[in-house]
Amino acid sequence: MQKTLSDKERLWFKRYRVFLEKPEWKLEPHQKRILEKMLSYDEDLYNAWQLKEIFYLYQMKNPDVAAKKLRVFIEMAKEIGLPEYKPTITAFTNWFEYIINAKRVPYTNAFTEGTHNKIKVLKRTGYGYQNYKRFRKRILHLA
Repeated sequence: MQKTLSDKERLWFKRYRVFLEKPEWKLEPHQKRILEKMLSYDEDLYNAWQLKEIFYLYQMKNPDVAAKKLRVFIEMAKEIGLPEYKPTITAFTNWFEYIINAKRVPYTNAFTEGTHNKIKVLKRTGYGYQNYKRFRKRILHLA
């Protein structure tokens, strides 16, 4: 879309693009007016922005409400048919049950993933360890 704009309009869009990224409920009235002007330039931009707003609703704590909102997001993304959303639709459709289960269960594997990442960085920066016992001690010292 930006390729169709003049240099002045392109700079204006770049300056105010943060309004596209913010949730609508966090915008002040004058910011909403600027956002409306930005969205009037292109229908695809407006549709993508609407999908983003629906996705913010998915972030609700209640898993049943989140499931309904995620279904609405998937259906609306299919209906709009933007090619940029095809991988997202596929992933959300294939992993729907697991995504909703993540809302139901209060724990994650983030600690394990973080530790795994630290070990990989240690291996990379250490250029390999000859002695396994030293490597193990270094991992335990790191964690």
